[in-house]
Formats: sequence, C-alpha cells, structure tokens
Amino acid sequence: LGTEQPELERSFTKRRKDRPIAIEQCCYALADRMEEHRLTELGAEALVIPLLQVAEAQAAAGGRVHHAELRYAVPDGPFGAACVHGMDVPLIFDRLDTAFARDVFGYTGRDQPVASRVHEAWVNFVATGEPARRPADWPAFDLAARSTMVVAGEAAIRSDPDGPERIIWDGIL
Repeated sequence: LGTEQPELERSFTKRRKDRPIAIEQCCYALADRMEEHRLTELGAEALVIPLLQVAEAQAAAGGRVHHAELRYAVPDGPFGAACVHGMDVPLIFDRLDTAFARDVFGYTGRDQPVASRVHEAWVNFVATGEPARRPADWPAFDLAARSTMVVAGEAAIRSDPDGPERIIWDGIL
C-alpha cells in the first residue's frame, strides 16, 4: 500500500492478488469514499472490526456497552484525512500541549474543542459509568440500533456507521 494519491487509488480500485478477497471487497465497497478510508485495509482488520465484535459480544451477553469511533483528522496534520491509531491518546488525556501530540499528530490549539469533548466523555464514564452527562445523549450500544458516538469535527450518534465494513468482514475475523 503506497502513500502517494495515485498509488492509493490503484490500491483501492484495482484487483490485487496479494490481499484476501474480503479486503478486496471492502476496497471495492469503499472506493467512493477513498480519501476518508485510506487506511481501511489496515485499520478495519486490526482495530475497527475486532473492537466492534467485542461490543457486539458484550451487548449479546446482556452487558451495557457504549461504542465510539474517532474519525477526527487533524487539519494540516501529517496524516491528511486519515485518523490513525494512537490519535485518541492526547485527546483522552486532554494533553495537546505535549511534544508527542504536536510532533507525531500535528495537534494545535485549534483541536482543543475535540480534546475537551473526548476527555469529558472519558471522565464522565470513569466517574458515573455513563460517557455523557445525560444518558439520552449517548445511548447504549445494542445489536438492533448499533448506536455509536462518531467523533469527527463534531460528535454525533450514528446508527451502524460501520455497516458496510461489518457486513464484508462478517464471518472472516
């Protein structure tokens, strides 16, 4: 998988014999959202789908689950439109002022509203068991609605935001 736009487009739009058919199907299904999902091949298999499966199993067993996805891309950051693994750490701890946050991810003061929202959700969850001050603002995840807090520039509850990827990966991971 290349890092230049033409290489990425070829990777997502041409059949490659060196990757499993599930990844091929995922790339085909997401081709129209190419810029948003540059790292889907790696992220879905390694993080997104396995974490979703944990939420599904916990909900199926009767547990209370709150599911979230960080899809925030740092404006002018080194990863372009991608939200890469680890970007949540400075947000969770509200520490955008560290060299790690600045140098690795490109965080600046402009990102503080997102950090404040993410940090508040974690503090609320630790203190009360609910990530939102009002439980209605962040409903529990269940297998019917699949309510997920998607944090991009703004945070919003979405129903089954990973539906296409989930269907493609079902039974494979």
